[in-house]
Amino acid sequence: MAQDRSRYWRSPDRSLEAMHAHLARHVYHRHSHETYSFGVTEEGNQAFTCRGAAHTSVTGTVMAFNPDDPHDGHAADALGFTYRIIHIGPELVTAVLGDLAGRETGPPLFPHPIVRDAELAAGLRALHTALLAGAEVTADDLAAVTGRSRFAVYRAFRAVYGMAPSDYQRLLRLRTARRLIAQGRSLSEAAADAGFADQSHLTRWFVRCYGMNPEITGRPYGPDSGRFAPPPARVPGTGGKQDGEQQVTRGQ
Repeated sequence: MAQDRSRYWRSPDRSLEAMHAHLARHVYHRHSHETYSFGVTEEGNQAFTCRGAAHTSVTGTVMAFNPDDPHDGHAADALGFTYRIIHIGPELVTAVLGDLAGRETGPPLFPHPIVRDAELAAGLRALHTALLAGAEVTADDLAAVTGRSRFAVYRAFRAVYGMAPSDYQRLLRLRTARRLIAQGRSLSEAAADAGFADQSHLTRWFVRCYGMNPEITGRPYGPDSGRFAPPPARVPGTGGKQDGEQQVTRGQ
């Protein structure tokens, strides 16, 4: 029998989680989540009960659980199953729907826990892969899952998170780098592990967001531990924009 294994990612300050797992032995006790949970089975068959009925998620099938939707789960055979699942807070889902409707909406309820939709499954896999890899999660990635326009998703994301998806992703990378530096990692190691192109890329954005050079984060408290860094230099010929900064088009 194959060994169980899993990989997990969680946003540090928002209700957004992702897990990629292969399970053959583990049996989920009946439970529920505060979030919407969208899973896609990549290999094998996953059996579970939900809403008073038994279901089987086969390869390519999407599972859709509403918040507080009790369910369990286990492998349907000895080979086990591999699946990806994303947990999304209700506030993000309602924000997307509200943007589309032009007014506040209540949380939707998915009528069936099993959804057979190849396009939706592909969108979930793409978004899930991006989250675990630490890649830039763009409005197009979110739109691929919701089936909506990138501009609607962009506005909904900003309404909930207060910034564009790419800015939020960069913020998560900066937080990761800051934590690694505080633990004693070198700037180059922290930059690579957090997903920056190189040390200078990390330093440039660290100064812009925190007003100090990143190496200060790793120093013990001292006379210069709080010294501010000079503002980042302007890049000639960019009209005042920094290197790597993109112009947001009107209407987003």
